[in-house]
Amino acid sequence: DIYQVGETVSLKDTQIYDANGISDLSRLDFWLLREGGNWENIGDAYSFTQPSWSTGSNSNWASFNQSLSGLGAGNYTLYAFAYDQSQAISNSHQTSFKINGSPEIQFKFTKNTYTSSEIVRVVDDVARVFDPNGANDIAEVKFWLKTNNGDWQYISSQYGFNPSAEDSRWASFPLNFSGSGVGNYTLQAIAYDQSGAASHPLIREFQVTAAAANNDVQTPIENWQNQNTLPNIPANHWNASFINRNAGNVADYSSYDFSRPAATADLGLQGSGDGRIQLYRNFGQGSPASGVQSDYYAMLAWTPTNLQAGKLYKVTTKSDDGSYFLLKNTQTGEWRSIVNGQDGGDFRDRSATEPAKTIFFKVPQSSDYDFHAEYYEKTGDSVIDTTLEEAKPFQDSVNESREWTSSFFWWDRNQNNKPPVNFHENRSNIIGTVNLGSNRRSDGKQGINFDWGTAAPRNDVRLPDNNFAIRAYTWADFDGSPYKFRVKGDDGFQILAKNQSTDQWYYITPQNQWTQAYDSPTEITYTLPAGRYDLHFHYFEERGNAHFDLSWEEVTSGSPSGSGNPGNFPVPFLQDNPTQKNPLRGFKDPRKGEGYVSQYPGSKYSHGDRMNFYAIDINEPGNLDRGKPVYAMRDGIVEEIIDQNPDTGRAGGKPSNMVLIKHENGYYSRYLHLQQNFNSTIKLQKAQRVTVGQKIGLVGNSGVSDGYHLHVQVDKGDWISQPFEIEGLFSFS
Repeated sequence: DIYQVGETVSLKDTQIYDANGISDLSRLDFWLLREGGNWENIGDAYSFTQPSWSTGSNSNWASFNQSLSGLGAGNYTLYAFAYDQSQAISNSHQTSFKINGSPEIQFKFTKNTYTSSEIVRVVDDVARVFDPNGANDIAEVKFWLKTNNGDWQYISSQYGFNPSAEDSRWASFPLNFSGSGVGNYTLQAIAYDQSGAASHPLIREFQVTAAAANNDVQTPIENWQNQNTLPNIPANHWNASFINRNAGNVADYSSYDFSRPAATADLGLQGSGDGRIQLYRNFGQGSPASGVQSDYYAMLAWTPTNLQAGKLYKVTTKSDDGSYFLLKNTQTGEWRSIVNGQDGGDFRDRSATEPAKTIFFKVPQSSDYDFHAEYYEKTGDSVIDTTLEEAKPFQDSVNESREWTSSFFWWDRNQNNKPPVNFHENRSNIIGTVNLGSNRRSDGKQGINFDWGTAAPRNDVRLPDNNFAIRAYTWADFDGSPYKFRVKGDDGFQILAKNQSTDQWYYITPQNQWTQAYDSPTEITYTLPAGRYDLHFHYFEERGNAHFDLSWEEVTSGSPSGSGNPGNFPVPFLQDNPTQKNPLRGFKDPRKGEGYVSQYPGSKYSHGDRMNFYAIDINEPGNLDRGKPVYAMRDGIVEEIIDQNPDTGRAGGKPSNMVLIKHENGYYSRYLHLQQNFNSTIKLQKAQRVTVGQKIGLVGNSGVSDGYHLHVQVDKGDWISQPFEIEGLFSFS
């Protein structure tokens, strides 16, 4: 029942019975459903053999073989139906199976033993991950760590993978670890694909030993005025000064004075040559240098770098306890925090094992800068772990038809306390694009609802917790009737929509301004012309709590069970759970009186299975209906058009030409076996609003068909037909 991607799913020596003997068997139809998709006819079997044991009373049994290949990862359901020579249909047989994607992760450490002052590195500073469906199918890689005597602890996840140019099934991502105290460690990594299939765990072991007590620390040198001068430290190293503090002032950055430090130090190279500026030191629970307390001290570390105006940079920090970052322009002498106020640092009195904080910034002019990291230690372990690098935009996988494509942007709070409304036009400020999930909320409404509190969005360490703006959109269909939008958010938002056919923009909230509604939602009734739209929300967060709540639904007058007409849809309303006693009603004759019902619901010829049971076939004798018009049975929106397949019927082995129309309450009507190239004259468009009686196709003989006719059915988009009646043509009563 479980296969790997690339394996063939085989039905071998499977038996089938016919009371009239195996010569009476005509064919087997196979239908396949992938979880989250639609039913598909995947072919027929016509060859049957009599097994050696099929003699005497068993002589009516036959065997057949069938195989499926080229399937992607996922959960599948397979249906099979048998037909005899009279086209009588058997009961259905169902089986389920799963195909695993088998992602794989690879890396190894540069050595087995590190000191507590070192970063635990992997070879080339990167890990590699593989997915047979392509690297874009990889959802995340999770990491857990444990000591010899401890439990597994989740430490981080990696998201966003760019396929290799040499082989798109492979991707690389940067990887190293820091903040581990003295001990023996085991690291576990597991990769997951989009279906949730997991790789085999990759296990790696390493050891961390204590660093020398005064590692890299040099004695301060005083000049004739008793002022401290630093030792001769290379330009590409970290300079550090330490001062002793107390419990009352250790976190008060404004009172720091490093002009007479208790100790100075060379903390080593500023990076590994890959363009990143990195500082990592694990001082444990002891003193970082002679003359410095083991608790309640502060450190100032700085190193030179060149920063370019217009580029977006980021600082990632997970230091224990607190950190703050500044820049000094070495040409002008100007000092500046990378971000105004507390957002320029991390003041959480945190552990180094907690998720990192990421801070984004730009510089006003290209220049050489001294990058300063101020750090304080209260009690317990002491770890400084900081990286400065250019921010590279990332792109996660999103299905925009049913999920929110959400691009995050930095904005400069030094300029204003809110971003400009056209913030998204400056592409140099983009941080990355993430998937914010389904456009169908947990309450069943269309929209989105999130509450990230004061943390980074979704606790994603690639994103900032403050000073960001979002431009998000998803597909949405509107039928030309009024809709009510309910929205609230902290701090500000805009709601707007772009028609996919005309590129016309519509502003649901006022244009060129931010709307604010923190506690109570704003309700807006707005009518969009019928069609398919990119429905946008723009949102910004200055600081503090980040939450947003958006939904929309059609404005209805009356209710399905009352006397009113719900929205613009014709009565009667399409109710849930229809039955033969209470079928879906309100559908008009798609041939307008031309033709008769040639196959009713439940007909043994081809309407005996679950998908076609309630379908209705309409035709005229002698193929007189060939090329004649087909009309919409009900108002709706065109969801799908297929017209390229030949009118050669079952013998052609091609799918059916079709028009799919969306109605209210999640129902669709299907019009099958249409004539090849019918839309060259009909000229339907996806997302087009059609009215009952409007010409939408021409009668044909495409797909699994034995002559020119029209097949119509109503379903929920899953091909499983629902009981419905056609006024003046067919009724269950």
